[in-house]
Amino acid sequence: MPARSVYVVRGQSEVVTVSDLASMFLVAQRLSQDGPITIAEVFPDGSGRWIVAPQEAPEPEAAPTYESWYLERFERPDIEGYVARLWYWLVHEGLTERAAMKRINENALAIRQKFETRVPEWTLAKTLAKLEFGQRLRARRKR
Repeated sequence: MPARSVYVVRGQSEVVTVSDLASMFLVAQRLSQDGPITIAEVFPDGSGRWIVAPQEAPEPEAAPTYESWYLERFERPDIEGYVARLWYWLVHEGLTERAAMKRINENALAIRQKFETRVPEWTLAKTLAKLEFGQRLRARRKR
């Protein structure tokens, strides 16, 4: 009589080996109440196949890079946009990306205060335009 395949049922708490299909279903039903199970069929020659394969863990998402963080926030008019522009400036002044972020984190309070008291960009643009065309910045005295 030819040898039959063996079923290996692995649950959360135990592993059970059975030799017939009906027993495999009963054991699988019992073990599945505790959590996920796997069932493998092992043939007489040592090869096998999955009947219930192990669930693959989802691949962890790659950590965002500093560059992607910068690109997402650069155009924003709020404090995060200001920090992104500051980070960009520090990186292009010669700091590494990590060192620039560390310096920003160390000086977070000062950066927030600077952002809250900064000149609005439209006022700055207007002032620079006046300088470019050689106009005086102070109002002329009325006679």
